Amino acid sequence: MVYVAICDLNPMNMDTLEAIIFRLCGTGISITKYSNPYSLMFNLLDKKDSQTDAVFMNTRLGELDGIDVARELKCEIPLIDIIFMAEGYNVVDEMFSINTFYCLTIPFQRKYVKDAVEKLLLDIQNKRRSVAFVTPGKYRTKMISIESSQIVYIESEKRKIHVHAENGTYTFYEKLNNIQNRIGDGFVRCHQSYLVRLSKVKAYNGNALILKNCDKIIPVSRSRQQEVRDIIRDMHL
Repeated sequence: MVYVAICDLNPMNMDTLEAIIFRLCGTGISITKYSNPYSLMFNLLDKKDSQTDAVFMNTRLGELDGIDVARELKCEIPLIDIIFMAEGYNVVDEMFSINTFYCLTIPFQRKYVKDAVEKLLLDIQNKRRSVAFVTPGKYRTKMISIESSQIVYIESEKRKIHVHAENGTYTFYEKLNNIQNRIGDGFVRCHQSYLVRLSKVKAYNGNALILKNCDKIIPVSRSRQQEVRDIIRDMHL
């Protein structure tokens, strides 16, 4: 299931876009509509609704600027995709200053909505792809598959790998370099012994990454500090 939010003060815009998306995707997508941007921010930021994959957002939200709202969302949820809806391209430079995924013009043209949705689904699929690991059992080895979005960080301890996920910790024998090569985007190698999921990072103090929720501190090696600093800066953390 793909989870999408639409934020617009105009209910007709939201209904029109929802109808087009449902015709394109059928039942494989869940859409939540927000006519109040404060409700959107409350659900995604204060209630920590981590299910939402993307937000279709009008650049004009009354007293609020949709681009500013999107910027705040991206700061807190770096991997969320933002698709702007605008009645023109007069703010195009501002829109793409926050790593915008796509921009649609109002009134909507079905071919462009179709293009945006197809690219969005592919992006979400890549983010969610599972990573398979072989773990030792008492009598035989077994294969486990972990959705990469559930991984918080991966730690190397001598010959052992500890995958710290939201639903538990998995330990097995593997090289961290091999995991890094197949795990996909969304992770940063901050230390010889650590791979960290970027969306789980709350703050960076120059020497360490502080993770969300658990406040776990992950060291950043001196040789990787500039690389990590650049990545974090691009994420606006």
